[in-house]
Parts: sequence; C-alpha cells; structure tokens
Amino acid sequence: LQRMIGSVPEWTRLETFLPREYSTGKGARTGIAGTLAASMELVREGLIEVQQLMPFGPVFIKSKKEDDIIN
Repeated sequence: LQRMIGSVPEWTRLETFLPREYSTGKGARTGIAGTLAASMELVREGLIEVQQLMPFGPVFIKSKKEDDIIN
C-alpha cells in the first residue's frame, strides 16, 4: 500500500487501492477494512493524509508532499 500511495498526489478513493481479490463481492468489506487499517498506520507515520467529507461517505487518501514529511 505504501508503494502505491507514494505516487498519489491527488485525493483518491480508498477503494482504488483494494487488492483485486477483495475488491468485489463478499470480500469487499474485508478489503476495505484491511486497507483502511493499513492507511491509518501510514497516517500515524506521517506519510499520507486521509479525509472523509461526510459520515458513511467515501474515504479519500493522498500522499504527503516530501517537504511536509517529518522524519
């Protein structure tokens, strides 16, 4: 996930990053939950930003600019 998001400068829906086997059907919720959990870890590390504009709305993520990342 970190490699994929590292090159995403614009807000992009979380579902874009779901593993293929979890993108549809019964596995979709599992895929979203796992991808969201991984995203939260990357937020904690200061590598990405996450936003959700309304309750139960889509989640968007983007990579932080290199000059915004604190090591």
